This record gives sequence, structure tokens and C-alpha cells, in this order.
Amino acid sequence: VGHRQPLGVGAAGLALLAALPADEAEQVVMQNAQALRAYGGMTAGQMRQLIQATRDRGWSVVGNAAVPGVLGVGVPVCDADGYPRLAVSVSSLISRMQASRQRRIAEVIRSRLAQSGSPP
Repeated sequence: VGHRQPLGVGAAGLALLAALPADEAEQVVMQNAQALRAYGGMTAGQMRQLIQATRDRGWSVVGNAAVPGVLGVGVPVCDADGYPRLAVSVSSLISRMQASRQRRIAEVIRSRLAQSGSPP
């Protein structure tokens, strides 16, 4: 509570950022380019790669950025028009987040969102 960080360095923020229209996402990346460096030395180019990987995969994965040694998985929740409004994420120590577990977490989040009537 009370901690602010650039959109995209955490799993929920990355899920939101990747779900934005491309021009809006690029504006956010450019606005935060300098601030990103404080998060594991991230660059705007690396953020763009994370955004593309998230779009390709359908859910976000980001580690060692918001919190060193921690990896998160996130899923956006979009409104009826397809615009991202919020995201749900789960984070854990990197050692506990193998690729198969990351996929399973994303599946569980999507399933729970669907049960609640919120389309991911």
C-alpha cells in the first residue's frame, strides 16, 4: 500500500500494459523509460519485449523487476469494449515458478475470472 512503480514492472501492470492499444502502451513505455532503470536496470526495449511476449502468450510473466527474486504471473480483465480495467496476479519466489506452474496459475486465474462473470 502506498508504493508506486511504473506500469509493467509487476505482473498485473504488465498484463494491463500489454492489453492496451499499441499506441497507448508505447506512450506509457516512453513516459516511464527513465523510471524503468530502477527496476533491475530494465530498459524501454526490454519492456517492449515483455509486452510482446505477454500479447503472444495471453498472460504476463515478469521477474526480478518489481521485487528482486520474485516472479509474477498476471491476467488482464477487460470491459465489454475490450479495454483493460484491472488485472489479477500471483507472485512467488522465482525458484517456485517454473514454466509449468506459471501456465497453471494463469489458467486458474482465467478460470476464476470466468466463474465470477469477468471475462479475462
